[in-house]
Amino acid sequence: VKRAKARAKAKRDGRGWGGGGAKRAKSAPATNVSGWEKVVAGESSFVSVPLTNDGDGEEEDARWSFPSTREERERYAVFKDLHDKSFYMTSGAKFGSDFLAYPGDPILFHAHYTVRIVSWDAVIHPLVIAATTRMSNAARKNFVVAAVRATDANGENFEVRYFTMEADVDLSSNRGY
Repeated sequence: VKRAKARAKAKRDGRGWGGGGAKRAKSAPATNVSGWEKVVAGESSFVSVPLTNDGDGEEEDARWSFPSTREERERYAVFKDLHDKSFYMTSGAKFGSDFLAYPGDPILFHAHYTVRIVSWDAVIHPLVIAATTRMSNAARKNFVVAAVRATDANGENFEVRYFTMEADVDLSSNRGY
């Protein structure tokens, strides 16, 4: 019995993760390394990462051009409007929408809304509305359509209107029975 227990203990100690692991000698640090390998090997604790390129700032028109397309301007208009209304936004791609809107800090709150941005004159297929509404409802969020239209001729200023869609749970198979 003593020998069987000793064999079992030796087997447990010889395992890797979770089994106690065998005592292993530390390997000596490598001496013939250079560059990033030195950082990985623990030879240095400081890394200098250049944040600019040699040609940065030399172009005549080096400005940031976002938002440049109409879709980007519409997206920015919705983001700005919701932000001005004290909502926090993150990506809504996981829920089939453009944004998730939180009533406060996303670390402290769950999202209340999934927001999908559409142009005022866009045609939305009813199945897309139904699918997105059901997905939002299954995640316990309200589906909001943010309809955007330009208020001037050149498409620089936008008006945003919000419409909420709710799934009719009584008519679906997801009644909670």
